[in-house]
Amino acid sequence: MNNLNIWNAVKQPPANMLRSIIGGRLKGKTDINPQWRYQVMTEQFGICGVGWRYEIDRVWNEPAPSGQEFAFAEIALYIKQNDKWSDPIPGIGGSMLVEQESSGLHASDEGYKMAITDALSVAMKMLGVGADVYAGLWDGARYRDQIAQPATGRATMPNEAPQSSEMREHWCKEHNTAFFMRGKMKSFAHPIGDTGEWCHEHKEQADAIFPPEQKAAESPPTSPAIDLNLKNPGEFYQACLHHFKLNKSDVDKEVSMYDLSNPGQRKQAWQSIVGIYGNK
Repeated sequence: MNNLNIWNAVKQPPANMLRSIIGGRLKGKTDINPQWRYQVMTEQFGICGVGWRYEIDRVWNEPAPSGQEFAFAEIALYIKQNDKWSDPIPGIGGSMLVEQESSGLHASDEGYKMAITDALSVAMKMLGVGADVYAGLWDGARYRDQIAQPATGRATMPNEAPQSSEMREHWCKEHNTAFFMRGKMKSFAHPIGDTGEWCHEHKEQADAIFPPEQKAAESPPTSPAIDLNLKNPGEFYQACLHHFKLNKSDVDKEVSMYDLSNPGQRKQAWQSIVGIYGNK
């Protein structure tokens, strides 16, 4: 068995399992939906508990400045190969248990759960899960060093436009990257580097691909303020439905990593929704 067979099979998450972090300390980074990790582990090794499993060795908390607290978790990941369990693959992850917000300290009842999820991602990195994202090569819209073209067997370098007709039609010359559209996005767009801003495909170019008569008669909703004050999760879901016609299940898929009961994380989740679905 080639040692890189599994690594190569799990190194690149699909674009619809990625989102750009547009606020906070990790602004500009790319986040992976944890459900994709569990899916590819199941594809490669079998059902959790049968082909792969993990044990929680310990969870603990540590004090942080200004009355805040960290939550930490240490896990051991195991995979089965040839009916034999591997040695433990360790992972340590962390999250905020008590966090300072503009309205004061906020305690999260999901701090340890998020720390365990983070620890699993650390352990799974050792198997190559999401490796291209962690290496800074893939952000869901493009490869940073080159854009693979499997159909032709050649690669497009950063300063060269892609060869496939689909990518040529949705290529941003200004930022030298591909536009994309997924989910309920109303137009082709791409994130602008680490700025947290989005570049939307010009109307003239979009009309050439999708003539006006083929578009829905209803005009797309106007993008609301990115810093809209949403006081609770209920208002958050109502705003998503009102502005973007997103139901709760659609919203949960996009912001699964956020604790919507936490005001700070709720604000970041709203910024993410506006960045993906907003129109400029």
